[in-house]
Amino acid sequence: MMRSRGVLLVLTASMGLLTGIIYLIARRSELAALSFMAGPLPVLLALIVQIVRSLRQGDAGLDIVAVLSMAVALSFGEHLAANVVALMYAGGQLLESFASSRAAREMTALMGRVAHTAMRYADDARKCR
Repeated sequence: MMRSRGVLLVLTASMGLLTGIIYLIARRSELAALSFMAGPLPVLLALIVQIVRSLRQGDAGLDIVAVLSMAVALSFGEHLAANVVALMYAGGQLLESFASSRAAREMTALMGRVAHTAMRYADDARKCR
């Protein structure tokens, strides 16, 4: 579920960036600004929800910096910058969830290969434990 939400956020930010660039090439700057602004909004909302949940658990993280940078960029009319920050954040979260699940899978496989018995030599006799 986390990974699918991360993919959706990356796609949303990417589509906002891509459509904004296409509108800029077509010399439609007002539509480009709207596209650049629409891309980071879902990421910003998802991030705010995540921060509120974290703060309720007593855990404060650096995600606040990402929220502030996106919010300030949007408020100053720097929609492209906000979209780039949103894409970087969403991409980082997606990579983190992928790495976390991969590490858990590898640790499970490693624990499955742990020896359960050992041979010990004492007084010229082999003992199994």
